[in-house]
Amino acid sequence: MKENNINQTLKNLNVPTTKSKDQAWKEIEGKLNQVTPVRRLNNVTWVRWAAAASILFLGILWFANQPNSTHILAQNANQVVELPDGSEVQLRKGSSLSWNADSWDSHRTVTLDGEAYFEVEKGSRFKVAGESGLVEVLGTRFNVFNGKKALRVDCYEGKVRVSTDEQQAILTEGLATKLKNNSLLKPFEIEATVIAWDAGEFAYDRSELAHVFHDLEIQFDVEFQLPFIDDKEFTGAFHASTVEEALEIVCLPMGLTYEFEGTGQIKVSKLIK
Repeated sequence: MKENNINQTLKNLNVPTTKSKDQAWKEIEGKLNQVTPVRRLNNVTWVRWAAAASILFLGILWFANQPNSTHILAQNANQVVELPDGSEVQLRKGSSLSWNADSWDSHRTVTLDGEAYFEVEKGSRFKVAGESGLVEVLGTRFNVFNGKKALRVDCYEGKVRVSTDEQQAILTEGLATKLKNNSLLKPFEIEATVIAWDAGEFAYDRSELAHVFHDLEIQFDVEFQLPFIDDKEFTGAFHASTVEEALEIVCLPMGLTYEFEGTGQIKVSKLIK
């Protein structure tokens, strides 16, 4: 995208300037009510994500070597997973989930690499382990993104405890926490009551900008070359059917520009003022 087109594009940009967060969330909730709980996305190449899954952290390797263990990778679409106790997990495309059926009755523990939405049946303590932290609940609804040096948990119902090696936070309905600069933030309020990604929507409330680009990589099967954006956060809700549409919405308000460098390769740069 040429820089001399930035001003004209900004004038034509309708999202998110013409919508409040409340309006955007209401639109997404309305769309979610019109779709089935599972919406299959278009098949895309998933080799890069499968390769990443092959080098998962030690927790998943431990599960894989146990008798009667289960390991699920959502390869090219979101996937609904039912756990032995009837708890339901909506596993995001490119993410993986593991557990051991033999020890389930005494230890309801799953290992997650990526993102998933959980609806947990009441019972003994339920744990979601990952590379960046541990999530513990009894019976609740919550969303977890747990990856390399990245952790975010949104609580929609019930009570959730989030722990890292040195810190912990307690979440109740309408609260979230995340890692920022390797530190677990004090719980903060969120407006979301539904998971937008399950319906192919994009919705963020104080989300790391790097996480937003990660979502776009998964959705559109592209790879970004990014500038240093660790301190940037993005808030907004939108629908995009192409990566170009999504980049127009995300990049311009954040002072970024982009250009395609090859098939599936996109370079993102800071806008020169």
